[in-house]
Amino acid sequence: MLKRLTPCMLLVTALAFLGVSHSSHAQGIILGGVDLGGSQFAEDSRLGDIDDSGAKLVYVPMSRYSPQQVYLHDFSSNLVSILSKNTSGGTGNKDSFAPSLSRNGKFAIFYSLATDLVQGDTNDSLDTFLYNIETKSLSRVSLNSSGAEGTCQHFYYYYGYSYPDCSSNWWSFDSPKISNDGKVALFMSPLSLVPSDTDGDEDLYLKDLATGSVNILNPPSGGGLIREFDMSENGDIIVVNYSMSYYVLGNGIGIYDRNNPTSAVVPINLSSYTGGAPLSVSNLRLSADGRYIAFISSTHLLPTSSSTGKWAAYLYDRTTGVLEHLAPMADFDVLALDMSSDARYFALATASTTIPSLAGADTNGFSDIYVYDRSSGTFTRPSSASNGDQGNGDSVNPRLGADGGKVAFESAASNLVSNDTGGHYDVFVADINNNGSGNSTGNNSNGNSTETKIDGNYKPSAPSVVRTKKGLDITMENVPGATSYEVRVKKNGKLIASATLASNVGSMKLKGKSSKKGLANVFYRAVLADGIETQRSPSTEVNLKLKGKKIGKTNKKGKKKKGKKKGKKKKKKKKSK
Repeated sequence: MLKRLTPCMLLVTALAFLGVSHSSHAQGIILGGVDLGGSQFAEDSRLGDIDDSGAKLVYVPMSRYSPQQVYLHDFSSNLVSILSKNTSGGTGNKDSFAPSLSRNGKFAIFYSLATDLVQGDTNDSLDTFLYNIETKSLSRVSLNSSGAEGTCQHFYYYYGYSYPDCSSNWWSFDSPKISNDGKVALFMSPLSLVPSDTDGDEDLYLKDLATGSVNILNPPSGGGLIREFDMSENGDIIVVNYSMSYYVLGNGIGIYDRNNPTSAVVPINLSSYTGGAPLSVSNLRLSADGRYIAFISSTHLLPTSSSTGKWAAYLYDRTTGVLEHLAPMADFDVLALDMSSDARYFALATASTTIPSLAGADTNGFSDIYVYDRSSGTFTRPSSASNGDQGNGDSVNPRLGADGGKVAFESAASNLVSNDTGGHYDVFVADINNNGSGNSTGNNSNGNSTETKIDGNYKPSAPSVVRTKKGLDITMENVPGATSYEVRVKKNGKLIASATLASNVGSMKLKGKSSKKGLANVFYRAVLADGIETQRSPSTEVNLKLKGKKIGKTNKKGKKKKGKKKGKKKKKKKKSK
């Protein structure tokens, strides 16, 4: 169940990441959750995860008439494959779901009710499976330390009688997690995998796949069930979200350190922030190094957060003990959250219309995906079409790559890409690095220019990046301590040229064309906040300076003056002698 996409299919999928424009799809956003033939599914698809590089995507298409399967879309090799294959090479005989990836994209891990994925599966229960993407091998993780199947410890009660229940669809379970080296697995299970598990409930297990040792992670004393969890990239730090108890309202956040094991997870004390109120937590995320914990909460934790019960996004620093309200400048409900590996970027799903996005006002009346840059305090909106049109349906469940450059999400919008039949949720991937304003950027016919728009009257305090084919990053940035802006040209992160622009710019359009020598001619059109256009037209020249010297003035056609070229040629001849 593995198929290489044809060249035509690639134009609708992976080539969008390489900066190749195509009339069928918006550059910068693609339909990532496709079938083996590269086509859209006829029913809803559920996003599982995206790896740090944004090159691999796992997802599950819903199906009413056949078991659900886990799909992998590998953009680096242009392959779409099914991971939940049985021992005969067919698809699993029961549902597989909730997949996630190691951050480096080498492993996928998921739950399945199928009994034919591996040999010897006779417990007819929910199991956890690990797929090695490099070796294309599948193994069962949810075994005890002796390698044997566990016994069912979950029961349901009916008219005073108890019945074992380990084969239901456990959609409330958080996705299992796997470390970068594929040796540490974290998963929920209704099975008893250790002798001490006699409580009759599902439990969170931590398994060392190299030694086979299995540990059950218990909530703190007085705590209830664990529902959400995440793990650092090396598998050493685990964070959990647990209910306080069956009789006490609220949640708790706990930490387990594999290098300093304890009998239960250690609670994080946030009482100084809650003021005695029950803590309500969801969407728990952990940074790659295990230092930062992100979550959303409806509890009023900080003066800047809402006191009206809205779900706000927070970041807790385990090193300093400081709690930070993410995006305090906008009072809005956060429906879902994800965090980049370094805790700089955050993907937020929200139906708010008050977020000051670089993509302009939010007026579509649907939930959208925003990426928040914690360093600069700005938002981009990747759930938009290439022409800037807002999505005509809800976008939810975001997942971020390591540097915040790529974001995957589910959307019911039918106008994000062309030829979308609509009517259901699909899985999309947006390339923000190729999409500075939150909308898609496009190449013109000569292949070495690209442009972007910053719409609306909101002045961005962070770069809006335009990347040329030659690898130059052209940005518009605030001048520190001033109201003016600067166009900056960078190569490999190093500033090579800049030009100061007028103040009170309400919107701007940049167009950069790279020369054969890797420099760039930058044109811009600035519009003041009151809507009056300035004298600067797209053909007006901009003097860029390199190390304090002009690198060549451009005329209205974008060509260098001949005098400059002759001077450079003479120098070259002199060197050759």
